[in-house]
Amino acid sequence: MYMDGMMRKPVRLAVCLLIASLAAAGDATGGDSGANPWRLPVCFTDNMVLQRNAPIAIWGGATPGSEITISFSGQTVKTKAEKDGRWRTRLKPIEANATPQNLRIASSRDRKSVTLKNVLIGEVWLAGGQSNMAFPLRSHRDWKKHIPTRPNPLIRILQIPVTEFGTINRQH
Repeated sequence: MYMDGMMRKPVRLAVCLLIASLAAAGDATGGDSGANPWRLPVCFTDNMVLQRNAPIAIWGGATPGSEITISFSGQTVKTKAEKDGRWRTRLKPIEANATPQNLRIASSRDRKSVTLKNVLIGEVWLAGGQSNMAFPLRSHRDWKKHIPTRPNPLIRILQIPVTEFGTINRQH
């Protein structure tokens, strides 16, 4: 209960940035393992930034037994999908780099691959909270002082939709 004695709706969680290097702490592939087991988490996308100077976790889902090949920044690693279709591997740490690169992920049995474009290596920040995380800058009284003079293409934002806090789906 809150100080006013009333129960409120469940806390809403808004995640604005996602750190791919924290992948080892949890799995976010979501989706079902129905007819198409090939899947990647929402955080693996074109224009993403991977954390510099730390092992880079890459994970997803595929047909059980599939060989998964990941190629990025001169590294190629392979792993196999487990009995439940989940797979996970890591790339070696990479120095910060503002040169856009492609990250390729391929699955042997699914005969599918994806090439994520314009991927950078740099500093990644995670921001989360309640409604204050969705507070628009233009609502601040001095908002014009905080607007950059020009866009910075090296800054990337991945906004995860607002989700009700409740049962955690641990499917994959």
